[in-house]
Amino acid sequence: MDYFLGVDVGTTNIKAAVFNLDGDLIAYHSVGNVIHHPTPDESEFYADEIWENLCTCIQTVAKEAGAENIRAIAASSMAESGVPIDREGKPLYPIIAWYDERTAPQMEELDQILGARRIYSITGQILSAKYGLCKMMWINEKHPDVMKKADRWLSVQDFVIYRLTGEYATDYTTAGRTLCFDINKLDWSDEIMEAVGLSTKLMAKPYPGGEKVGALSEAGAAATGLLPGTAVVTGGHDHCCAAIGINIFEDGAVLDSMGTSEVLMAATDQLVLSDETFRRRYAVYPHCGKKIYRILSSNPSCGSTIEWIFKTIGTDFAEKAEQDGQSKFYHMEQAAAKKNGEGLFFFPLIRGCLDDQYAKGVYWGLKDTHDQGDMVNAVINGICYEVKRHLEDYGRILGGTYNKLRIVGGIAKSDYIMQRKADINEKRTEVPVNRESACFGAALLAAIGSGYLTFDELEKYYKCAKAYDTHPETISRENFEEYVFLRERVLDIYKEARQHGIGKQ
Repeated sequence: MDYFLGVDVGTTNIKAAVFNLDGDLIAYHSVGNVIHHPTPDESEFYADEIWENLCTCIQTVAKEAGAENIRAIAASSMAESGVPIDREGKPLYPIIAWYDERTAPQMEELDQILGARRIYSITGQILSAKYGLCKMMWINEKHPDVMKKADRWLSVQDFVIYRLTGEYATDYTTAGRTLCFDINKLDWSDEIMEAVGLSTKLMAKPYPGGEKVGALSEAGAAATGLLPGTAVVTGGHDHCCAAIGINIFEDGAVLDSMGTSEVLMAATDQLVLSDETFRRRYAVYPHCGKKIYRILSSNPSCGSTIEWIFKTIGTDFAEKAEQDGQSKFYHMEQAAAKKNGEGLFFFPLIRGCLDDQYAKGVYWGLKDTHDQGDMVNAVINGICYEVKRHLEDYGRILGGTYNKLRIVGGIAKSDYIMQRKADINEKRTEVPVNRESACFGAALLAAIGSGYLTFDELEKYYKCAKAYDTHPETISRENFEEYVFLRERVLDIYKEARQHGIGKQ
């Protein structure tokens, strides 16, 4: 039997999943990732702790599936965090979480040194405090002895590969999220690294996703329960691996990952680094396959907005669920389905947006005749309108037709939200059979890198569990246009308020 192992080191959980060549899930195990808070405003992971928990996951699935059947392994991971290691491979500092804001001064310093537009033209990434380079700069400033001892800087996926093989390797997407990878030449940027007083020699060798970079070492085998010599293949940034799992190469397909934030991703064979993509704050970077480039946009407030409903205007949904055995999602859907929220808009910006990280959520047009159902429905519509804005941009910028939304994430369980998304976006909306898309995509890349599959065969691995056809006649185009118009005014108000010293918390 030929099995393939995909692992996913996420912010919240660490997962391992084994699949066969038919795409069937053979074994799965997950453990919680441990987040440490040295101060209330700081969040860190310990590299050795991640490795130990990952090994527990791999040992469990290897025992269940049979280590002798596993031909290759690839890793998906959170992308922006990394760890400095010495020549013996010892971690020299905790992994600063990607969302930890302590590195904001370093982001501002980068803007002063090179400028956000120049950085975008090199890396395809929008300047942010979350990227690996900002973390390197922070450690270099606050703990210079650490960076002096550092032999390599390894992003999370790179660290996993190193522990498995002893090799220093990364993939293009993980490299891209460091903010010092030149996507024009597919190598590290001397210009950026020299500008901040660091060397590209710190960085692992970059490869496309789905490339064999080594074999499992004796030490790696002993730690994981896999057999020595098992092929180790590059995976990628978690959203990029999920995109492989839903076959992003199919014409018209778009990944829609609905988690705490909502991420959209489309594949293209064009390297688009235009003034418009920069203004829209869309990330662009390479990965693998016949359409090598990915364009990525996001709404930071998706699942977090739904959770806000449950904590505030919808606290009774959980209470009703306890009484009748239905889910709180069911009761939320029932409330929303009875209303259309005419004239009421909600802008789901409770964690900011790409246009303005300091913006906040807003109800517009709230009247005393609106009730809970109207307010919930406006939230759901707002989440869907944000996606529609991005999809229309994709079609215009890339010149393609995107007519299939493929949804991963827990919110995909909601029939009401999925149908609403299909109708508002005028796109067929699909939920895949395999919801562990990041692990599945990594496993497929493992099979490709070890020679068992090709990228052209990925189409047979995407299986739709449920599809929602669009009924655009049920949705007013005018409502969307009003949403876009009002959204721009809301952001203008926030900007003007900050100029008067109001806001920015």
